[in-house]
Amino acid sequence: MQRKLREAIEDNQGVRELAENPLLLTLLAVMQQNSIELPRRRVELYDVVTRTLLENRNIARGLPAIPEAQAIQRLGPLALQMQETRNSFARTSDVLASLKQTIKEGTDEEKEREAQEFLRRVRERGGLFVLRTGDYFGFFHRTFQEYFAARQVLNAIKRDPVNEITTLVNKARQSDDLWREPFLLAVAYQSGEDETVARRIMEALLTTPQGADAASQAHDLLLAAECLLEAKPLTIGSALEQRIARSLLQTYEQAQQERQFETCEQIEGLIQRWLLGLSKEAYRPAVVIVLNEAISDMQNVSRQRSTLTLLTMIAQQLTTCPPIVFDTLIPPLLALAGLPAVGAYEPAATLTASSNLDVVDLALAALSFMDRRGPAGLFLAEVRQHFETHPQHLRLLARYSLESGTLLTLAVVPLAEDNYQRYESAIGRWIQLRDKHRTGAVTEREIAECLSIHQELLACAEAVSYPAATHFLNMLHVTAEHPDQPWQQLWRQYLAGRMAAAKYIDYQEAALLWMTLFPGQQELQTLASSLAADYKQNGNPVQRYAQRILVIVVNDPRYLRGLRGLRYLRYLRYLRYLRYLRYLRDLRDLRDLRYPLLTPETAKHALHLLPASDSADATQYIDLLTILLGRILQISEAKEMGSAIEGELQHLAQVACDRAIATGNNAVREVALDMLRYLPARSVNEVNMVLGLAERASDERIRGACADAIRSARPETPDAWAALEAGKGSRVQVVRDAVEECLKRK
Repeated sequence: MQRKLREAIEDNQGVRELAENPLLLTLLAVMQQNSIELPRRRVELYDVVTRTLLENRNIARGLPAIPEAQAIQRLGPLALQMQETRNSFARTSDVLASLKQTIKEGTDEEKEREAQEFLRRVRERGGLFVLRTGDYFGFFHRTFQEYFAARQVLNAIKRDPVNEITTLVNKARQSDDLWREPFLLAVAYQSGEDETVARRIMEALLTTPQGADAASQAHDLLLAAECLLEAKPLTIGSALEQRIARSLLQTYEQAQQERQFETCEQIEGLIQRWLLGLSKEAYRPAVVIVLNEAISDMQNVSRQRSTLTLLTMIAQQLTTCPPIVFDTLIPPLLALAGLPAVGAYEPAATLTASSNLDVVDLALAALSFMDRRGPAGLFLAEVRQHFETHPQHLRLLARYSLESGTLLTLAVVPLAEDNYQRYESAIGRWIQLRDKHRTGAVTEREIAECLSIHQELLACAEAVSYPAATHFLNMLHVTAEHPDQPWQQLWRQYLAGRMAAAKYIDYQEAALLWMTLFPGQQELQTLASSLAADYKQNGNPVQRYAQRILVIVVNDPRYLRGLRGLRYLRYLRYLRYLRYLRYLRDLRDLRDLRYPLLTPETAKHALHLLPASDSADATQYIDLLTILLGRILQISEAKEMGSAIEGELQHLAQVACDRAIATGNNAVREVALDMLRYLPARSVNEVNMVLGLAERASDERIRGACADAIRSARPETPDAWAALEAGKGSRVQVVRDAVEECLKRK
């Protein structure tokens, strides 16, 4: 019983709110103990608790019940007045006066006696409306004040629907959200009583008033979506549900572009709750239809990308969704990513792999984060079957793990607690085995122990690295067929072949697996040479693929450690690489890859490829600017200095300023500003360059970016410190503040 109540508190917002009060928590526990199922919908829960306190509890004690309808009729007007006056307390005299007005029959004396008697009954035997302090009454929990106010509003709507609906909607639109909860409860309750009226209320809310700004429209849309989630299922109607879903995706797209990430989080939460709340028997649910339309719309790439971003952000929380969600979304995602069938899922026949690499990356990211319900979970069955059919392959994987000092497992970290405990124990065994085997030949006993570890990891796994696991199985086939050749050589040849096949997903996976499996300096330099050659193949698809790998290297978390950019993982250029972190946790420091890649020649080629405008292909434009950012970061990390470097930095800084001013694309502007934020300020000339950029700039964003660079300055000579100190006389306030902050570290 305790477990069920704890789960109800965690999963049900209504239960969670009531459980804050010890008496109500006890009541909920008693209801659970008596096998009373706690309703999932908040309004039904409040209705059940209200009836339990007023009626059932009294009947169980052998006392007359307090009719719920009578309590609503008499306390509703008082709750409404308290809500309107922002008050949670009412004097006894005001309570009695309000109660008398609700009693329609009898003399004044009889009404007075009935009001006093009703107040006594409710106070002593109701538990909802109590003496709070001194001469003041109030509802035992604010939720009940809001619930009773909502019921009173609905009674008023019955008498005058046109005017009272308008009044209620106007209250709900107030920026202070005083009427948010009563509005939600009113619509939710009405959806179970008269769904037509509930729809009329929501449609009135969605009708944009004249002069409403974007923030107000978003507020009303989010509230309407909340109403939909609180309403009785299937009462709002598919047409209105689809309208709300499409509006949410449109607003999400705009919020992404304008970096309004709080709005993004709210919409992600709403879509997530909507999907999780679907019935297992749901037929063509509106939200799933609209999501499928958006990710399949090749003509509206901006909406497609933002919707894929949304799915990526929530995918890992969707594992308990009904099958219709995955049956509908996985096929188009497979098609967009250019992936083959997996399990029972075939790529959507009406779609082909997207030519937009952001779309491909995000589709694969969304699939990856679906864990056991997505391809990563479905392919686990194929992996287990493969090793049952080819047990020698798992033994090879055990030996290769020992020889490389890296646990070459296809399993990803499981989420379920019992599976995670087994996973953690197996990893602990591997660490002990690896530490014991430092050098020398691998023994049969060690292989047997490592094989046992691999078997345990597969047994407790919920998903595998996908699509990387497909390449692992292929490479094991190759080495099994050529036992006389070094496995490392065969695997590198296989990965090089996948990169040469000129298919984007294979190119990405092969390059990333190479980085993971062969982190030695010589092996990484071989990869770097191949990437550099592809990067210069103008007009060849592999040039774009190599650019994307360069961007991954720039966005490597360890490379950007502590930098401001990683705080904004919702930026598309960071988000699309999140999936790689799931199976590249062992990725070593990529310094040996960055040094030969992020060179002056690489930057020059990026500048050569950079078009005059971002209107043609904003995705490639962002990638090229990110490569230039990587060059700036590399200069700092490698401590490259001198007049040639200062000239290069001056050129890159000017490019960043020009592009930040010229573009109308927020994502492009943000990369350009990052280039300025991470400018090194070590020598006199570098310090003066950054200060000069800020002085000449009229754009506040450029000034702020330069101030960030000054704040992180690392002057290396007394003259450089003196140049920085001269910045205290800057005419730009944010620069003066940044100089003062930096000087404190001197």
